[in-house]
Amino acid sequence: MTEVLTSNLAHQLPEREGWLRVMLERDTSRWQLRYGNLIVGSQPATWPAASWRYESVAFLAMTVAATSIAEWFDAENDTHIKLGEFDVDVPRVQSRVQVRRRASFELHDRERSPTPSYEYVISREGGAAAGVSTAGRLDFLVGPDSPSFTDLDSAFRAFFLGVYDLPANASVPSEVMHLRVVDDRSWLGQIHITATRMTVDVQGTDFAGTSLEYFSPVRRERVGVDAPGVITFDLPDGLAASNTWLWLTAGTSWRDYRALTSPWASEEQLRSAGVEREETSREEQAAVEAVVYGGEGPFVEFKASLPAIGARKTDRAFNTIAAFANGAGGTVVFGVDRDELTVLGLPDGVELNKERDRVGQLIRTRILPTPDFLITSHVIGGNTVFFVNVAPGGVPPYGVITDLDHRDKPQFYVRRGASTYPAQPSDLNELFQRVAAAQTTDGWRP
Repeated sequence: MTEVLTSNLAHQLPEREGWLRVMLERDTSRWQLRYGNLIVGSQPATWPAASWRYESVAFLAMTVAATSIAEWFDAENDTHIKLGEFDVDVPRVQSRVQVRRRASFELHDRERSPTPSYEYVISREGGAAAGVSTAGRLDFLVGPDSPSFTDLDSAFRAFFLGVYDLPANASVPSEVMHLRVVDDRSWLGQIHITATRMTVDVQGTDFAGTSLEYFSPVRRERVGVDAPGVITFDLPDGLAASNTWLWLTAGTSWRDYRALTSPWASEEQLRSAGVEREETSREEQAAVEAVVYGGEGPFVEFKASLPAIGARKTDRAFNTIAAFANGAGGTVVFGVDRDELTVLGLPDGVELNKERDRVGQLIRTRILPTPDFLITSHVIGGNTVFFVNVAPGGVPPYGVITDLDHRDKPQFYVRRGASTYPAQPSDLNELFQRVAAAQTTDGWRP
């Protein structure tokens, strides 16, 4: 942590607009600046849709030039500003501003910003003792076109942090202003960890002299980074159980960092910081990779992409899913090029849970009756793929509605070798005989 003179603050800030949120309190007939927060470089994910107005409290949201904020504060005199319809008194502040660098998703950061940043903290003269504590204050806040709250701290959490749940432990800060400037030179994005490897999405625009370091008590590795993209670390012994970090550095300074294990971060905190861990053993991961690298066959088929959204014609992948159900089962892998045997992965930014649900719903609506299946996601070579594992069907034949305009005319398919074919009458007869044999074995006879 460093400090700058309050009088020099304007020279530290970029000449850019930022997103400003302030909380005002009315003292008799005057409005006072109770707290403010400015973010420059990225619109906050919790940016409110509108300002809130109550009898003696107001929460305002607006965009302003960052350098103009510095003009509000004076270490020797009170100042007065105009914010929309409000004439606001600004308290006298300390002569020095605290400056600290924050990593993305820093554990003790209220904002949990997805990018690194520089934070400037302006404190009122006299420090925390000069502020007015809001702990335990039951100020019922009710106003036109504004949400209602039982206390001031709840309103603060909702407006500034986007947190409406109770209980919570964040109160109105004692400082008068937090200014945050996003440092978007380079930073750590999504991180995916499996039993045998870790992929790290490094983002940014400035990578001069940049490297990414994997640090653990048992293994350390550093790779150079010269452009945005995904970097893969092999984990032959899995991820170390404690004190494991990723460091993005340039020269003798850090650009970003992320703790990956306890005691520095819980599983919930890791998930909120974009760290996804697959709870698979090394043996399970090896089995997954064996399916892909073993190529197509009687029980495996590859598809380069997921079924199109909103198509009335059924994707041919569902023909194979039905064929597997009509036979001995099998696996359709989405995200692998069948001709080049290349793991392409799913598109960037795809929401895995949403796509998993969509594909599952397509199986239920396009294949009759619905076969037993399980959809799982896996990372292979840094790319995410979907496995649709289909069990042998107990009530064949399984038909495919190939066209939503002809739902009453299902088509039937079988698997021969590494290909799927339309079922012939002899194939359907064999399927009916299989069902009859199973029913007889179970003790049922027509």
